[in-house]
Amino acid sequence: MGDYSPRTQPNTGASQQVACGPIPGFVAAPGDCDDANASAWEIPGEAGELALLPDRQTIIWSGPPTLGGTSVRFDTMRSDAPDTFGLCVERDGEDTMSVDLATPSDGALFFYLVRAGNGCGQGSLGRTSSGIDRAGGACP
Repeated sequence: MGDYSPRTQPNTGASQQVACGPIPGFVAAPGDCDDANASAWEIPGEAGELALLPDRQTIIWSGPPTLGGTSVRFDTMRSDAPDTFGLCVERDGEDTMSVDLATPSDGALFFYLVRAGNGCGQGSLGRTSSGIDRAGGACP
C-alpha cells in the first residue's frame, strides 16, 4: 500500500487523497534492509578468529561468514576490561587487520573486539561465554 497525502486540485482548491508508493513493477525483496541499495541486503554476521600477532600490535581476524552485502567494513575496539568496549582503535577498516600502537601498563591487559558493518548497519560484537550480548560504543 502507498502513503496517502492530501493534494489540492488546481483552480478548485478542493483536496483529494493521492497514493504515493513504489514505482510500478517494483518488487520488494523480502528481508532486504534497503531495496534501493543493491550493495547491502542484511546486517553482516560476526567477525571471528581474532588473534594478536607476536609483534603485540597487530590484530587480525576472519571476516563474517555472512557478509550481508558486497562490501563490509570493520570497527576494531579495545578495552582494559573484558566486559565494556568503548575505545575505537580503527573505524571502518576495509581489511581484516588493525594495528594498535598503545601498550598496556605493567600487569594490565588489553581486550579487543571487532564489529562488521555495511549499508544495513553494524553487526554484533559477539556474546560472552555465558551467552550475553557484548556491549560496546560506536566508533566516532
